[in-house]
Amino acid sequence: MQLNEYRKRGVKAYLTGHVPPGRKFYYPSCFRRYALWSHAFRDVILGHFYGHNNMDHFFLLDAKQALEEEEEAEMLKRFLSAQVDITTFSSDELEILERLATKDASTLLDSHHNEVHVLGAEEYLSDLKQMFASIPSKPKPKKWKKGKKGEKQRKKWERKVREFEENYQIVHVAPSIIPAYYSGIRVFEYNISELVGKQFTRRVDNVETVNWTKWWAQMDMEVGSEMEDHHESYPGRLQLQDSDWADDQFDLSMTKLHSQNPSTQMKPKKRPPAHIPAGPHKSAPRGPLFEPQLFTPLRWEVHFANLTEINAKYKENPTQDWNYQNFFKLEYASDSAPYNMKDLTLNSWLELARKIGKEKKTTEVDTTNSVMETNSDIDDYIEKGSDRKGKEKKGKGKKGKKEKKEKKKAQTYWDVFLRRAFVNSGHHLGLDVV
Repeated sequence: MQLNEYRKRGVKAYLTGHVPPGRKFYYPSCFRRYALWSHAFRDVILGHFYGHNNMDHFFLLDAKQALEEEEEAEMLKRFLSAQVDITTFSSDELEILERLATKDASTLLDSHHNEVHVLGAEEYLSDLKQMFASIPSKPKPKKWKKGKKGEKQRKKWERKVREFEENYQIVHVAPSIIPAYYSGIRVFEYNISELVGKQFTRRVDNVETVNWTKWWAQMDMEVGSEMEDHHESYPGRLQLQDSDWADDQFDLSMTKLHSQNPSTQMKPKKRPPAHIPAGPHKSAPRGPLFEPQLFTPLRWEVHFANLTEINAKYKENPTQDWNYQNFFKLEYASDSAPYNMKDLTLNSWLELARKIGKEKKTTEVDTTNSVMETNSDIDDYIEKGSDRKGKEKKGKGKKGKKEKKEKKKAQTYWDVFLRRAFVNSGHHLGLDVV
């Protein structure tokens, strides 16, 4: 209801919470529906920000995969609730049945999802790597023919690219400020260039007043109606529907919904199941998550506190007054090497995820403020009287050249992702991630 209201009013939103919407953390039905709802409101939702895992990372929600699993779960319910004659199945239903034969019921039904399972870091990271590696390549442009035929080919390719990118949502999981590894903070920046120099005033006479008691009562009625509808069976294919609300039906200046031309309203061909809401209207422009525009996320930074260094300084002088703000350092930024993300649109994320999953080698030096660098700073701090130049001399010669050569050895995007996941604390060392 709230996301529908935001769509009507032209409002954008970020979804935040504690436990991220991952397959390992949610019941199967909740995970699927979160993915499908996020896809349906991709014109409204700009991002998903969560914590809980303590690791600095991201992962994908795949709407197509969630829809297929919803089809399989619906069919499995049919088999468990009554006798089913598969000779009456359509070709679509037989295809779903074939997929279902390869699945475990615990991955589809909440009632079978009762096994207690301790999820280790190695297993979790292996799943992430496999997820990234399985992302298909973006549809490639072809050489268009001239004239109307070529224009038609180009539009068809653009439609395929749009469907490919909009199938995914990115979930961000931030490092923990209460340290499991090192304390970390993520800072995001987004485009507000169109708002620079503008003044905003709010006058009482042009703001629509809302009776929130009635609004929530209406919402409860609609949710109750949807829950009743959900008890119906939806055999065969499930469809993702476009919204029947077009952009020209909104008066955003007055934030008041009204119909400009009721006869032109697009009605969905078939009402979708209650748990799969309608997506944006097919004529709606792409949102900030998919094309650079106002409110498009641009970059992010991670700042961290080296607790080893802090503890060493505290032990040396526990009575000293500390300015804890000075302990946080820039670890890395998304637009620096090796990620070099020009923005945070979906296409940029998919490109990065593929590089990580396929362990592509980085072509530039990682600018991460690494644990090795910060630990050398700690050593210098503890050994106050030591001759730093003398230390540098020790690194010269054959041994020093060998160490320098090892530092220049190319790393993969997966190496960088893994190290940053643990906020450069070194906890990734020794992990056996397949």
